[in-house]
Amino acid sequence: MGRSPCCCHDAGVKKGPWTEEEDKALVEHIQKRGGNVGSWRGLPKAAGLNRCGKSCRLRWTNYLRPDIKRGNFSDEEERLIITLHAGLGNKWATIATHLKGRTDNEIKNYWNTHIRKKLLRMGVDPVTHQQLPPDQTNHDVNGAAAALLWAAAPRASAAWIPAPSCRRSFCSSCSRPSALTTAPPAS
Repeated sequence: MGRSPCCCHDAGVKKGPWTEEEDKALVEHIQKRGGNVGSWRGLPKAAGLNRCGKSCRLRWTNYLRPDIKRGNFSDEEERLIITLHAGLGNKWATIATHLKGRTDNEIKNYWNTHIRKKLLRMGVDPVTHQQLPPDQTNHDVNGAAAALLWAAAPRASAAWIPAPSCRRSFCSSCSRPSALTTAPPAS
């Protein structure tokens, strides 16, 4: 009949920011088991933590995993995110499988705080990846700068083949060209 509700609402389960001691206990417990967590639901008790399993899973997945890549996104990573988003939409977990060491949450946040705004400044709709009509384009961007950004952007193509985990690929039957496959309007 489905899963029982998360224990996060139980009295006595700690919420809020994690302490260094809690982080250390979680990392040590997972390392002792050779990275094999087993059940996230049973992990907090086994690790001596007063947290719910979901909180432990998210803390490990988004912050404590040793293979998480820290620091700024490279230009190449940004171009890949734009290309994948054009084909997959907001499927952040699927997009993350193509960027080694980056989490879905980190990619989603980077999209919403940086890339989305950059596309709008370039006159590209961040949802459809189509060129915006001139009256909806932010004219703050210098035409030459926009052309340089555009030249660096990837081009969506039929040759792009998603990983087996991808659910959606580019629509070959769509007659409208993507903004990523057409040149910017001459200024």
